[in-house]
Amino acid sequence: GNPREFVTNPGFGPGRLKTTEAIRALAARGGVIGLSPNRFMTLRGVETTLDEYCEMVAWAADRFGVDHIGVGTDFCPGHPPGIRD
Repeated sequence: GNPREFVTNPGFGPGRLKTTEAIRALAARGGVIGLSPNRFMTLRGVETTLDEYCEMVAWAADRFGVDHIGVGTDFCPGHPPGIRD
């Protein structure tokens, strides 16, 4: 899931996104949140650019700590295959 506070209008409903409070609780226990470029969980859906995805990663690292975020560029319906590169 991606941070709900950053992705304000997801394409697939907010339930896939995590609240800031939940991510902070996860980080406090040593956990990691995976950040996905999946078009249903990004700022502008399929139009989201690599730079915008990286902005979300940087935003999350600033708030939760780099040790508590992971990057998951697995299969993303609708995105070109190059997004995984």
